[in-house]
Amino acid sequence: MQVHIDLPRLNQQHFDRWLALWRVTTSELLDQAHAEIFVKKAEFMAERLLSAIDLYHDPPVANVVSSN
Repeated sequence: MQVHIDLPRLNQQHFDRWLALWRVTTSELLDQAHAEIFVKKAEFMAERLLSAIDLYHDPPVANVVSSN
């Protein structure tokens, strides 16, 4: 995970491209049933990585109560 966070900011377009390449590769190397399994796993990984990257680069703002 840290390797991906340390890269210049990855975004949805990067993961869409990676998944497109992954879909082509799996369809060329595997039968349809196995390709679908690997694609689903890759989609899950992409979602988790992008969420972590977004959280790291855009941390939620803490609710701070002013004491005026």
